[in-house]
Amino acid sequence: MTLLYCFQAMPAWLALVMLCAYFVGIGVLLTWIGRRLTTRLSLPNNPTALGSAQSAIGTMTSILMGLVIVSLWADFRTARGTVSAEAAEIRSLVREASFLPPGSRDPLLLHLQQYVDAVVHEEWSAMASGGFANTAGRALSRMEGTAFTAPRDSIDVRARVNKLAELRALRLGQTNSGIVPVLWFTLLTIPIILIGSFALAHDANPRFHYLLVGLVAVAVSLALFAALEIDLPYRGAASVSPAPIALAIQAAQSDHDIGLPRNDAGEAAREPSAGSP
Repeated sequence: MTLLYCFQAMPAWLALVMLCAYFVGIGVLLTWIGRRLTTRLSLPNNPTALGSAQSAIGTMTSILMGLVIVSLWADFRTARGTVSAEAAEIRSLVREASFLPPGSRDPLLLHLQQYVDAVVHEEWSAMASGGFANTAGRALSRMEGTAFTAPRDSIDVRARVNKLAELRALRLGQTNSGIVPVLWFTLLTIPIILIGSFALAHDANPRFHYLLVGLVAVAVSLALFAALEIDLPYRGAASVSPAPIALAIQAAQSDHDIGLPRNDAGEAAREPSAGSP
């Protein structure tokens, strides 16, 4: 799995080039071996049974990769929906907090801004490696404490804060919801068998034979590249963006004309990072 993580951490174009080089290289090697075995062992060129085997292996490969990509895309859309729901919950929380007395509203909005900052600037990068940010969890805990001590005669924001905590837990749980290693092994092995079947299809024109195998190898590489890029929804070039969460609190404050509490320097208060004195 370490090799897969390295591929997913690469720029998308580099990962695609390396996948193509790997499978094309295997295809060239298998074709070279297959042509020599066919000649030395006097095997028939393009036997009928080989065409049936190619069709069967190609069908299995297509079905397996298609099911995997469809499943991964569904998980990717689910993760994107979770982020959108978390952003909507933040906007709703800001709207309901605007009806609280200033003594409860200002601390709640302050902790909410600290939570959003921690999620966008710290937790998102940590989720790429399956982690999380402690600062986001601490900000959420302080937000829960403020919500549970706020007066509830006008409006109760506890349900919103609890829902926000549930959505964060759901988002963190989706960081490692990728393909299991056994399935990755199968996805990387079956294409080699498929390429090998075309390598055994001895053609009188070697250039055409190598070109045919190379095209099959490139097609396999593109399918695996698609699966690789959406395997983990918060990692890679096609990862889910934190933009909805980053913009949610700003949009809600603009809609309701609510400002953050400010410190003596006139700046919106922020929780200091772990490296700050």
